[in-house]
Amino acid sequence: MRRLWLMAMLAMVGVCSAPVADGRASRPVRLAESYRNPVLDSDFPDPDVIRAANGWYYAYSTESDRAGRHVNIQVERSRDLVQWEDLGDALPLLPSWGDRAVPSWAPEVIARRGAYYLFYSMVPNRLRVAGSHCVAVATSQQPAGPFEPTSTPVYCGPTLSDIDASVFHDTATGHWHMYWSSGGDIVTARLASSLTGLAAGAAPTLLLRRWSATVHRPYEHRVEAPFIIARRDWYYLFYSGNNCCSDPPHYATMVARSHRAAGPYHRLEITRPGLSSIILHSNRRWAGPRHISVITDLARHDWMVFHAVDTDNPYRPGGHRVVRRMLMDRVVYRDGWPTVAGDAPSIGWTPAPVTR
Repeated sequence: MRRLWLMAMLAMVGVCSAPVADGRASRPVRLAESYRNPVLDSDFPDPDVIRAANGWYYAYSTESDRAGRHVNIQVERSRDLVQWEDLGDALPLLPSWGDRAVPSWAPEVIARRGAYYLFYSMVPNRLRVAGSHCVAVATSQQPAGPFEPTSTPVYCGPTLSDIDASVFHDTATGHWHMYWSSGGDIVTARLASSLTGLAAGAAPTLLLRRWSATVHRPYEHRVEAPFIIARRDWYYLFYSGNNCCSDPPHYATMVARSHRAAGPYHRLEITRPGLSSIILHSNRRWAGPRHISVITDLARHDWMVFHAVDTDNPYRPGGHRVVRRMLMDRVVYRDGWPTVAGDAPSIGWTPAPVTR
């Protein structure tokens, strides 16, 4: 009887506990019913969030310093997308072909057949003088890692700037596509079945070209950080543009769509006046919202996860580098296009995602 009473009390306050398959002990968690940004109040740039087979949400981020030590790829976990637990470094060992003095950044993790694939960007040793950037991948049997890097990059292209890889499985064709920024444009190519390289004969196809400085597209003189979702008859390509890391950042998030995963994609601007495809921009509190990923809660609501700079507290101790905190807002669809309420990060309290 006492056990039944305890279980009933836990259910009433929203406490959840379950076995975890990432090698770490489970603990009871009281799920949040509301939240306000930021959901992760530390330096956590370029966030990517997945829901793993064990029921936990995992967030991955570009390198940073944590508690006096360097972390190559940050990883945290959560039951409710609001309260997060630091799990350390998802990629403790960098690849032998990479320049270990240069950060690893822009992670995205996908699950396939019980394994997890971590895509990220890195500078290779042999091309560092030329300023090259390559797309890399690492694998693990657990969502928290540790991930083991492959012996060669996924792709290093002639533009010498291949970054921000995002991978999407097209259920309509069965193909896996990789999207990334190449020389400031957005491109795509099919991946091999191993997901560790391009498919035989595959070559990058241009999806979105950056605008020149002479054309009035203030956030699209360089475009990067693609992310794809499929909803009904459309594939939506989210992307960000311009200067991410200045103070203040000059950055925003845009969207395009297509009826095919491989394109062609058409920007939102073709449907409205003003020549703008912006769906997420700065406001009085949050500057430079960008590099989004989208996660769907148990009520089938889509949530946009991204980073931004807090204008009230922008710097790390010492005042030399900005802190890019992780934010979250629910996606709303207007006339067949995704955005967020107010086209800017929320500031006050708002209902939390449905995660139970």
